[in-house]
Order: sequence, then C-alpha cells, then structure tokens
Amino acid sequence: SEIVRLEEVSLDDKHTMVKAYWSLRFEKDPGRPIVEEAAARHVLRRQEGLWQIVFQLDHQDLTKRLQELGLVT
Repeated sequence: SEIVRLEEVSLDDKHTMVKAYWSLRFEKDPGRPIVEEAAARHVLRRQEGLWQIVFQLDHQDLTKRLQELGLVT
C-alpha cells in the first residue's frame, strides 16, 4: 500500500483531521497486479510530541471489496 495524497485540516491546537488516499496493490496471479484506490479519515491528537489516532473512518468496506475481487473468502 502507498499513500497517494493527504488532506489535512487543523481542528484545534491538539487535534487534526487527515483524509488519506491510498493505492493498494495486490497480486493474486503472478504478473497481474490488482490496484484498488481507498480513502480514510483520521482524527489525530498530538500528545507529548507524538500523534495518536483518536478514530478512523474508512470510506469503503475493504473486506467486502477484497471478497469481490476474490482475494479473501
């Protein structure tokens, strides 16, 4: 997986909301990659100089999509 783009919005002095756009690459059959795009929002809190995830909201059902692609049962 690779982050393609980030959109950041500061909420206050401790919290930030980030929308992350992902490119997910799977290879069920050798030489035939499957590339899927995904997105998720994260609310982050800065505490003691480190970012912590407060919550994450996925914009799609990844498990269902992987089942549709035949990558998981």
